[in-house]
Amino acid sequence: MNRQETAKQTISEKPPLLSQMVFDLIRERIISGQLKPGQHLNELALQKELDTSRSPIREALRYLQLEGLIEVFPRRGAFVRLLSADDLNEAVEVRAKLESLAAALAAERRDEPQLAALKSMQEEMEQALSGRDVVRYTQVHHDFHEALARASGNQTLARHMRLITQPFATLRLTYLFLMRQERYAKAGHRQILKAVAERDKERAAELAELHVLALLDLPPEATEGA
Repeated sequence: MNRQETAKQTISEKPPLLSQMVFDLIRERIISGQLKPGQHLNELALQKELDTSRSPIREALRYLQLEGLIEVFPRRGAFVRLLSADDLNEAVEVRAKLESLAAALAAERRDEPQLAALKSMQEEMEQALSGRDVVRYTQVHHDFHEALARASGNQTLARHMRLITQPFATLRLTYLFLMRQERYAKAGHRQILKAVAERDKERAAELAELHVLALLDLPPEATEGA
């Protein structure tokens, strides 16, 4: 089965909202690196590939734009978002504080199923890392931080976290981050999860903030094509 047939099968399962399925499909392609930064998203090509009308495509693109994954320009169309060094640094400053708050609240409010899910993702990340599967690591890493935000029990925080973390979910940025883990190693997912499991709010908050601030250690070229 080729990619086009797989895509058609994916959206033919009659979801509650077809636009949500299209959104999820394009989002996964951006996160996995199938769609590159700066790449044009052709609406007509997507309609043909997914065998659907223009309406769900446009709705999906609208939400992708709101989440910071794409940019839409008048008369030019939609493009996968490019991040500048300034964009990244500003987003890191905000994300560090949001992650810190999310971790602190998760340590206080998380339940056992949420904790078990986080542990499972943390183990999967370690397996992907040991196997040099950067594509898989990128996806699970993103899922881990979304799950941590949900465990905070604060829907407003989770919603803002989703918006601010989307631009980081790129294959190139994850790869470069993994190659420079000096600060990251001291505040990794295992350490954050341990603090959350022990309900240590202060420690969880401190580690989560350091974890994100490690991104500031990336060299300027990290955002080229990210």
